[in-house]
Amino acid sequence: MSLLVNTVYHLSLCKLLIPSASMSYGITEEHVGIVRQVLTQYVISDDVLGSGASGIVFAGEHKESKQKVAVKIQLDLQMYKQERTAAARITHPHSVALLDYGHTVKPTVAWLVFPRVETSVKALCKTWRENPHQASLLHRCKMAATMLAQLMPLLKHLEQQNVSHSDLQWGNILVDTKEPTFYVTDYGIARDFETKSTENYYTDAKLLMFTARAMIVNDKWTTNVKGAFPPGKIPDWLTEIVGIIFSIPEGAKVPYERIEKIAKDAAETGEDLITAIEFSTVHKGMLMLNKYRAVFEALLNRCLSQLRIGPAKLKTVDDMVTGNDIQVLRPHPNVRVYVYAEGKEPWLLIDINNRHIKLEAETAIHYTRAAENIILGRLDDMPPLEPGD
Repeated sequence: MSLLVNTVYHLSLCKLLIPSASMSYGITEEHVGIVRQVLTQYVISDDVLGSGASGIVFAGEHKESKQKVAVKIQLDLQMYKQERTAAARITHPHSVALLDYGHTVKPTVAWLVFPRVETSVKALCKTWRENPHQASLLHRCKMAATMLAQLMPLLKHLEQQNVSHSDLQWGNILVDTKEPTFYVTDYGIARDFETKSTENYYTDAKLLMFTARAMIVNDKWTTNVKGAFPPGKIPDWLTEIVGIIFSIPEGAKVPYERIEKIAKDAAETGEDLITAIEFSTVHKGMLMLNKYRAVFEALLNRCLSQLRIGPAKLKTVDDMVTGNDIQVLRPHPNVRVYVYAEGKEPWLLIDINNRHIKLEAETAIHYTRAAENIILGRLDDMPPLEPGD
């Protein structure tokens, strides 16, 4: 059975090759072969996009339309039926829609077909951590606010359909970063919204809040409230939303429209306080580098000389602090140094031939021997780049 849809599913940044003998969750090449024989309208590749609570997701493509799809194969028929029923019930632009599904009994194997999305919030945050100069605090705040603004109407729709997703952790929230547009996927453990317990009334909204927190703080995803929302590290609008959710009376419903409006305003206007804090921290780091210019250049060039790379020099202080650029070196073919904010402290991302080393500015200036060992040690641990990288 097929459903006409125009939403998309998760395309992982890292693709893994299927093991030749057996795979996770008891799924074997025989199971995959059965699904390929049934889904003749699709080409299902050996590329694994990811895995969920009960199955493996493979990359695929519709033969005629060339639509990119994700094919989830699983052996647990109960979870398959749960996800199939919930996903088919939800028709919303921010819910990944079900394209096709089916199962066999002997041997037992089930499949669900979804369109693909660029990446998950979990994978996106990993990219941000590895490339902090590409994800400013303001950008992360805007993305988190956009996510909440787009997905709150979906949560209201789920409630109206008597569905509680119950697993809105960051791996189940997908995003097309160009727009950006967010989607919810994986209804494998969804349950009825209306139960004897009132916990379902706010579970999904609370989990989305923790995902927004992880995006902004750029840290691991957690539901541990203690210390999760430190003052000065999250914007006022998220603090307001946290207060709303945790003050919902017993049995009351989530004020979705109110939260949506707060998040939408934050996404459209930004957060002046966040911008000011981040700018002042980056500015502080640049002034530190300028004050100890000779020390930092000597440290960097000792490392470069051991790598047989020519020396590098910092920009003038005027070029650093007045230019709209966090890269602080003069043009160099192999090396770049970025200053970015980690909380309220300046950090450096040192890029040597596309290998990234993160270092506190304080360490690079005042503990140069330790900094040198960190830089060279981390470079030794990284695999060599292929020609042309």
